[in-house]
Amino acid sequence: MSNWGRYGCPVHMERGACSNGIKLRRIDVEREVLAGLQREILNDDVIQFAMGEFEKQLRERIRSARSDGERKRQRRDVLRVEI
Repeated sequence: MSNWGRYGCPVHMERGACSNGIKLRRIDVEREVLAGLQREILNDDVIQFAMGEFEKQLRERIRSARSDGERKRQRRDVLRVEI
């Protein structure tokens, strides 16, 4: 990742129709965005919520797979009798 990229108002840079000439280094903006995401997302409440949702969905999929497996075993037994 190069350090020379910059973020700024494209209208100012391309047409000069905007007075906002501020340019920020890409690496600085990305560092701040990532730091904000870490602060907001990687906290105990969010992690606990995500883990709870994961466990809930995993239990549902396991239950569904067991149910599907049972249906297939029953179908197998019916087919064996028919054969």
